[in-house]
Amino acid sequence: MLSQEYNYFLTEADENELNKLHNLLELASGTTIVFAITPEVSPQHIVVKSLHEYLENTEENFDIYNFFYSENSFHNFLYSLDDNKQENSETERKVVMAFGIDQLPTPRLVKEMKQLNLGREELFGRDLVLILWLNKNKFLDEFRERAPDFWDWREKVVEFETRNPLLYPYLEWLIAENSYLKMSGVVQVNRQVDIFLDQVYVSLQAQWRQHITETSETNTTRIKSVIASQSISDKPDETITILDSLDEIYDCEPLIEDSISVATNKTVTQRVSLSQAVRDNNYSVILGAPGAGKTTHLRYLALHFAKTKRDNKEAVIVGEEQEELGKNLLPVFFRIADFAEQLKQQPNLTLLEYLRQFYRQWEAHFQQDEEIATEEEVAEFFLLILSQGHFLMFLVFFYDVFDLKYRKKIVNLYFHFVDEFPHNKFVITSRIAGYSDVQLSSRFAEFTIEDMDSEQVERFLYRWCHTVEKAQQPDANEKQWERKADEQVKDILQSTEDNEGVKRLSTNPLLLTILALIHRNGDRLPNRRVKLYELAVQPLTEDWHIKRNRSSRTSSTLSILDA
Repeated sequence: MLSQEYNYFLTEADENELNKLHNLLELASGTTIVFAITPEVSPQHIVVKSLHEYLENTEENFDIYNFFYSENSFHNFLYSLDDNKQENSETERKVVMAFGIDQLPTPRLVKEMKQLNLGREELFGRDLVLILWLNKNKFLDEFRERAPDFWDWREKVVEFETRNPLLYPYLEWLIAENSYLKMSGVVQVNRQVDIFLDQVYVSLQAQWRQHITETSETNTTRIKSVIASQSISDKPDETITILDSLDEIYDCEPLIEDSISVATNKTVTQRVSLSQAVRDNNYSVILGAPGAGKTTHLRYLALHFAKTKRDNKEAVIVGEEQEELGKNLLPVFFRIADFAEQLKQQPNLTLLEYLRQFYRQWEAHFQQDEEIATEEEVAEFFLLILSQGHFLMFLVFFYDVFDLKYRKKIVNLYFHFVDEFPHNKFVITSRIAGYSDVQLSSRFAEFTIEDMDSEQVERFLYRWCHTVEKAQQPDANEKQWERKADEQVKDILQSTEDNEGVKRLSTNPLLLTILALIHRNGDRLPNRRVKLYELAVQPLTEDWHIKRNRSSRTSSTLSILDA
């Protein structure tokens, strides 16, 4: 399970189960729904690859699609199939292999199940095969309870036992956790629509602060003296004055110059993109004001590094411009506050042991109790990844830990961990105020996020408005979405131009989102900043109370940040 280089084969039982599935697909007509239970399933799993190979070589023409719940809603995916019909689509039967529904957070799972249940008749109006790949048989209860009508229309449930040596379930879970926009303090975002992070993400700029030492040469002038041939000790019997002796001992030569090196420490700044900052530095700390986009940027990186690892690609490529973020690494993403809480209960806890606990917690969730790996295997796995330099650690850092004593202790533990595994990549974030008390070593490059400029503001607003229009008006066409989005963006920009104070607030991603929400709800942006602050603080305090109550009810060792 834990080895990355593991040759595994189909069991005899799985080969028989695959043959049954082959026969079913050959004989079935119309829409066919199959539930396939496969431990640690992924497109690279040998069961999935074997079925894929069979479908490609059978006499019947199948058009195969991989669908990931972590990246899209199934409803939108079906519409995209209609929009991208190929010339031979009339003669090919579509096979949709759906992955990751069992990794979705509960709110999204409920919504997807509801859409399956209510949209089953539309689904059965299509001539396609839908194979829902699941990790555990137990998850079938979710379909029985949340989508009973859809469940009743199933054709077959098949179950395989061959395990996948890859970390696919963990990666798919990490992707699902970070695929959607989560703005800290803005609970209204999730009440309106589900917004994929990729749909609205705008690359931010940062000031790279570098401490450098400059060395300069300076010249000094002095008189060079030469001792005469006869000294005072040669005249023991003579009484001389000090001035006489000086005249006798020294002869003065012309002035000469000496060159002296002078070192000067100073700080210089350079403007770079955050993506470039992470790509080019193995040790980086991203600083910023509240709502500046620090954690959202980490979640964006975690999302795409996890996708790259899942799809077994060599490099992380993102965005319309196909920007490269670096080589394929295994991402881990957590809040230092969670580690600090555990440290209070276990004073001798190290970061490595904390990661072991995290892995055991994840593994226990996806594996059957009798098949959970031992602690020694877990430790060996992490040590292998870390020793090979294939690890990427994201940490949301200092401002989560209010106790200065624990901040210092955590920094020392973190230094020890980095020194022990120096060939990996480490990215942390912090508010500026929290970072100033306990800074990291000079090995970490410091990047401070800049306010959004007018071009970034406009780009974000267009993506936001277009995404919201598309989600809330699914029956409209692309031109209608674009026209409505353009109108929304124009109105918001005009409102901010009319008030310089509001305009300044719009350079902060969090506050800009709140402005867009206010406008989307039909309210005109207030002319007075105090009123805008009131509207902004209301959702922030509401969400703070929700998270406070939620955190008081949970004792989880590790939680993924909701911001």
